[in-house]
Amino acid sequence: MSEERYDEIQLALQHIEVNWNEMGQRIQSFNSYIEQANSTKEFKKIAGEASDLIGDLDESEKLRTFISMTKIDIELTILEAKNLAVSDLKRSDPYVVFMANKEKYKTKVIENVLDPVWNESFQIKVEVGEKLMLQIMDKDVGKKDDENGVCYWKIPSMYSGQIIYDILEIDKKGFLYIKAVCNNSPLQKRLMPFDYEKITLLEVCIISVNGFYNSLISNTCIKDITKPKVLKHLKYTMELTTSKTKCQRLIKKKTVEGQQYGNYVFFDQKIFVKGTVNDEIKISFLAKEKHQKKFKVITNSSFIIPDFLPNEIMTLPIPLSESGSLQLKITCLESVYTNVYPTVIPTADMVIEKKGNVVMKLTKSNGFGDFLAPYATVQFGPLLITTSPIQHSGEPVIFNESFLALVETGTKAIVRMYNKDMKNPSKEGKKLCEGKFEVPEIKNKPVKVVVRFNSISQLEIEFFLIRTTSSVFDELEKTNRIEKRNQKIESIFNRFDEDKDGYLKVREFRTAIQFVNSTLTRSLSVFLFPCFAVNNQINLTIFKEVTEVLASFNNSHEAITKYIYNFIDQNKIGSITLTQFINFAHQTQIADNDKDLTNLFNSFDYDKSKTLSYKEFYRMIQCVVID
Repeated sequence: MSEERYDEIQLALQHIEVNWNEMGQRIQSFNSYIEQANSTKEFKKIAGEASDLIGDLDESEKLRTFISMTKIDIELTILEAKNLAVSDLKRSDPYVVFMANKEKYKTKVIENVLDPVWNESFQIKVEVGEKLMLQIMDKDVGKKDDENGVCYWKIPSMYSGQIIYDILEIDKKGFLYIKAVCNNSPLQKRLMPFDYEKITLLEVCIISVNGFYNSLISNTCIKDITKPKVLKHLKYTMELTTSKTKCQRLIKKKTVEGQQYGNYVFFDQKIFVKGTVNDEIKISFLAKEKHQKKFKVITNSSFIIPDFLPNEIMTLPIPLSESGSLQLKITCLESVYTNVYPTVIPTADMVIEKKGNVVMKLTKSNGFGDFLAPYATVQFGPLLITTSPIQHSGEPVIFNESFLALVETGTKAIVRMYNKDMKNPSKEGKKLCEGKFEVPEIKNKPVKVVVRFNSISQLEIEFFLIRTTSSVFDELEKTNRIEKRNQKIESIFNRFDEDKDGYLKVREFRTAIQFVNSTLTRSLSVFLFPCFAVNNQINLTIFKEVTEVLASFNNSHEAITKYIYNFIDQNKIGSITLTQFINFAHQTQIADNDKDLTNLFNSFDYDKSKTLSYKEFYRMIQCVVID
């Protein structure tokens, strides 16, 4: 049952005055059962009772008169907007306006910006389920203000003290970030069964990008990168997207004076993204020269969303695909574990016990201050990792560049230091020195390795894990998938059980199984029926068994056909006789009499052996037309 439907039921239960004893007892019983429910299976029972209850409420005009809409007091904060549409000559002076409880609310105007930050809060009284319309307006001096887009927020059921963040898509272009704090509500805090598909909301802060010079070298859209003037005037941005959130772009930035041109850019910008656990946050790093109109992708990266705990914060470097790394700070605003039963929530120790991908970060070196553009290579057998050259002054040389290290503990590595000729950056630099180390055992905390080349020169390397989903989540997801699949199959079975006797006949089965697997042909679905039917009918338990068999074959038509053929060939001699075929086909209802079945059999008995080989039977399955 969806949270939205659950909210509707809760409102009905908590805000109806009932004068009829029978209905009153049912509501009281239902409420007490909600308090005890702690699993999806029990929640299904609640859903059944609730459906009856809501049905009674819908049918009773008298009861409707007792329903009062639930009003709550919230503090709504308009945080900021991202990527607004241009309104006037490449600029916009945006503000937000909305109506609540017949009152108009308005933020201040932010001049000449497409990514405004308001952080303005409003105390409003609203009805649960109400749809709040927020208009993004553009201030025009001397004339009527223009509308620059509209977005909507449906007021969720909230309990006192609850905090909710959300990202709203604006119809014209861009996104609006909001925060709601419930100050007063008649609703009680409720817990939901675990759902592995629950949306996670993250605040992703892109702090900086390091060591991307090699990505500029390999990218043809940036010309003359050997010239410091070109590097100095490069502008950068980033784009983030997930399967649940459309592309959002950061405000463009340049490398500030005194920092490494072509190797470092400081963003410190936040973006809200939504996604499910194991969803991928796709990240693109873009750049353009001063005279270019459009940004071009320089390199990419990605981050797989783990099962963040509520309010968990993670700071980590993410390697770029070419060279360089992102420094990210991720805060979980809405977790897959938010408002679920506490018994299923893993502890902080549990979520980091499972090993994830190993990242190697080259942090800094000493003893190379006399060289203009040193860089390092790390070789693990055939795998060669190369940092970008660092144009620097003084000691130490700061790399802060991360790489995905697909290596095991104890792997031997060779480290070499070079000095790059920046007038010819695509050519290998002059070798300076060489050292060795072994990959250490990496647990929950970063492990530092110091490679000493001589008495004055060394390179510092850190190894750490980027955590994946916890083993707790993996088990919960597995169980939850099975529960959801069983619920779906049961729902389909009941939908096509036309006479509600708990059994599917051949035509009912054919339609139901195709609803489960839309790629299944009519002929296959009909020929499957006798393989499982008992007394020419299939109950729910057997129907589930059929779906499991199909899943085990990966829904391969050839594998399913082979299964049917072997079922008919009960003597296991590799051929089907006419008698076997007719006895089997009687249950399929594909023909009215034995004569028609005989004609069908003979039309595919190509060698006139009075038997069907597998190839002949397979051809029959492909060609037979089922009405």
